Amino acid sequence: MNRKNNLLPHNTGEHAMNGTSARVIGDTKITLTGAAQAYSVRGGRREVLTGIDIEIKTNESVAVIGPTGVGKSTLLRLIAGFEDPTSGEVKLWNDGRSSVAAPAADIGYLFQQPALFPWMTVKQNVLFGARHGKTYGHDKQEMLSQADYFMERVGLLDAADLFPYQISGGMRARTALARVFLTRPKVLLMDEPFGALDALTRREMYVLLRDLVSKSPELTTVMVTHDVDEAITLCGTIMIISGIPGTITSVYRSGLAAMAESAEDLQREPDYVELKAALLKSLNARRNETRTTSGTAS
Repeated sequence: MNRKNNLLPHNTGEHAMNGTSARVIGDTKITLTGAAQAYSVRGGRREVLTGIDIEIKTNESVAVIGPTGVGKSTLLRLIAGFEDPTSGEVKLWNDGRSSVAAPAADIGYLFQQPALFPWMTVKQNVLFGARHGKTYGHDKQEMLSQADYFMERVGLLDAADLFPYQISGGMRARTALARVFLTRPKVLLMDEPFGALDALTRREMYVLLRDLVSKSPELTTVMVTHDVDEAITLCGTIMIISGIPGTITSVYRSGLAAMAESAEDLQREPDYVELKAALLKSLNARRNETRTTSGTAS
């Protein structure tokens, strides 16, 4: 595999790996320009992110990985508009026009936990976001039809009338997945949504997510994960955040996530093995840098 290296803003290394992408990347969808975030803490101020410069295209799938505590989840919250940056800009783009990032019905969010309402059935949970976000306007029949479609896609039709405490962790994760896709998001943000699942169930979720994303035109996804295999399997662009405060230090791009192979077969591809090795090497180097910085700061 041939690797091309060049410099991005702030000396971020970009690595282009072999592979052919089946998804057509469109116009700019998300931009962060000089974005930084800090919080007031007792006795001072904690800098979490600094100098974040990112451009994410429509239909692009991005994974954000890095050591614990470098601001990965904070980055997602900035994109979602849950928080305003202390400096810099975070913008979302539609038809060539930009707006400051803010919570919106067309931004879907998968949390680390499924966040289901325990007093609602599986189907009621699936319907919640679309119903309250008025995704389908007054067309209730279309909403119910689409709910059945997504529940069938994730294998939950037979569990429609069950409550969250009556289903497994994997089924709860699938409920959250059906719920967010029913809202027809243009941007899907995911904060380690499969981290609490066992290895086999995670593999099942990879298949479901890849299938749903492939059938969602113009959907842009950004996922935070600690799992390198998850990042390579699901995303064509992988960004590494490191340092304290965190900043983007490397970007890897490949077409592996767009390949039709199963996760097991994909992981045997020579390009996959090489990309994983490169990511782990970079992560280990960045983790050591972060620990050194943290130790010096303390």
